[in-house]
Amino acid sequence: MAFRANYLKKGLALALTLATALPLLGGCASQNKKMETSIFAMDTVMNLTFYGVDPEAALKGVQEELVAEIYSLEDKLSATEEGSELYALNEQGQASLSPETAELLTQALELCELTHGALDITAYPAVLAWGFTTGDYRVPDQAELEQLAAGIDYTQLDVDPERCTARIPQGMAVDLGAVTKGYAGDRLARQLEQANITSALLDLGQSTIRVVGSKPDGSPWRIAVQDPAGEGYLGVVELENSLKTVDRNLETLDRTLQELELRYELGQISSQTLEQTRASRTALLSTRQTLVSNLSNYKLQLELMAGGELNGQIQL
Repeated sequence: MAFRANYLKKGLALALTLATALPLLGGCASQNKKMETSIFAMDTVMNLTFYGVDPEAALKGVQEELVAEIYSLEDKLSATEEGSELYALNEQGQASLSPETAELLTQALELCELTHGALDITAYPAVLAWGFTTGDYRVPDQAELEQLAAGIDYTQLDVDPERCTARIPQGMAVDLGAVTKGYAGDRLARQLEQANITSALLDLGQSTIRVVGSKPDGSPWRIAVQDPAGEGYLGVVELENSLKTVDRNLETLDRTLQELELRYELGQISSQTLEQTRASRTALLSTRQTLVSNLSNYKLQLELMAGGELNGQIQL
């Protein structure tokens, strides 16, 4: 029995090796095709780039699906477009939601709680009062500011993700602009992975970059991060779907956070900038936990196939 178990494990190891090696050998014969397009959506210019070895017509279909997904999310999540689910919620105080909108509202509320209200998606009336959405900028007087502040409280937003409904008090309004592009990036990445695309860079405008895998040559994507407190860059972040890269980025972010905390104590930056960086670290930790969970699941599946424990490491 021990001999048979060892034999099965060796057979599995050989199968896994071949499964890894064959796509690489095939890559020598099949050249990656670069697909890219630019669109205007969610009030910004988005650049979508991915690489694939499928026929160009099939890759074109994947590209069209990405664009359709972005516009579909915009139609549901825009706070300014009449007919959107969010617009209905703000106008009527309650609304029936699609699963996507209910999911994002739930996740956004979790971020509000994690940041202790530094992110508050019910601040939309204040955003409107300052003219940020229309370009008609103004500074509200103190009385108006106090009135606006009294209506900002994410804990008053009631979302039922199972029934896909939401409700807010009269006078309150919700805007998901702070999280919509990140959510869209995650959904686009899943679409690409389902289409067996292993290399993609999704630039969703200004603040949001999402990658799938690494560059076609196997090297990580390199993204420059602008200094929020001034001109220039804080540094360059390497992005790819691996725990090693996430850990490196966490170390970089920890150093940046220490520097920003010092600058905050010296009065050089606002508390908002500091809280945004802390929220970024929380999101990165969440990404790491997801990767660890995926690795554990894959390892368990392989153990079940092999009939025993696996030794060594598995990398995404």
